[in-house]
This record gives sequence, structure tokens and C-alpha cells, in this order.
Amino acid sequence: MGSINLKTGGAGEETGNVHGRAGRPRSKKGGGVIKTELLDILACPRCKGGLDYRPEENELRCLACRLVYAVRGDIPVLLVDEARAFE
Repeated sequence: MGSINLKTGGAGEETGNVHGRAGRPRSKKGGGVIKTELLDILACPRCKGGLDYRPEENELRCLACRLVYAVRGDIPVLLVDEARAFE
């Protein structure tokens, strides 16, 4: 599984993106991806820390809080009440 650290801008493993029309990145699962400009300013709503974007899973992860935020239709759902925990 690949991820992109949003605060450092560094890439983890391969993100799984391929280019779609007009050179815009698209995820392999057919969902869209979040624009880079938006990724640069996103933070965890609980701890205000960095998020790891996982386009192949359509989610953002906060490693500090151990929460996963869904991305629906290219829109991150950054609501703590709707986040799920991960191990």
C-alpha cells in the first residue's frame, strides 16, 4: 500500500496513481484524487497533525490519532465522528 505524507511532501511506497485525461492523476480504483493544493493544507481535525493520503483506498490517515478519514467523490470527510480507527 502506498501513501503520501502530506506535511513532509515525501512519498512512501508507490501510490498507485495513473494519469487520466488532461494529465490529471486518477486512482486505480476509478475514484478521483485530491488536488495537491488541498492536500498541502489539510490536517487532522482532532490533533491538527499531518495526514497520509492513500489514493488507492480513498482515505486519509492520521498516524498520531490512529484514525482514518474517508474521501468521497474527491472530497475529504474530516469529521472525527465519522472517522474510523485502524490498527
